[in-house]
Amino acid sequence: MVHAFVFGALMVHRRALEHGEAAVVRDHAVRFVVRGARHEPSFASLVEAPGEEAWGVVVPFQTLEWMALRMREAVYRARPVVARTKSGREVRCHALFVFSMMRVDERPPSARYARLLLRGALHHGLPTHVVDRYRVFAQLTSA
Repeated sequence: MVHAFVFGALMVHRRALEHGEAAVVRDHAVRFVVRGARHEPSFASLVEAPGEEAWGVVVPFQTLEWMALRMREAVYRARPVVARTKSGREVRCHALFVFSMMRVDERPPSARYARLLLRGALHHGLPTHVVDRYRVFAQLTSA
């Protein structure tokens, strides 16, 4: 079993929806700094950010399932982090950080991607400021 801290579209992965628990990683932030394609201007990555908090979901994956996800998410490398769940449990996890060659200046995500993040944040009960951030992105990029 591999515990992962997920913060982007993986928050609505079947396993996350069934077994995920809201959590925070301190001194990190979720930023939209992964180079996208034509209709997807950017994707989320975890970045080091002293004093900030990155909210997402701790998910237990079967080892083979995690390996398959990592192959699909090839622009990221997995690094260890410690997440604290809403219930107060500390969990050593793997989190995905974008490789520097795929990193861009932060830009708003597409409405489609923002809606996925909003759905995940609402499902997992992430803090209001996180939900509001994704809601704003979904509305701004829908216009």
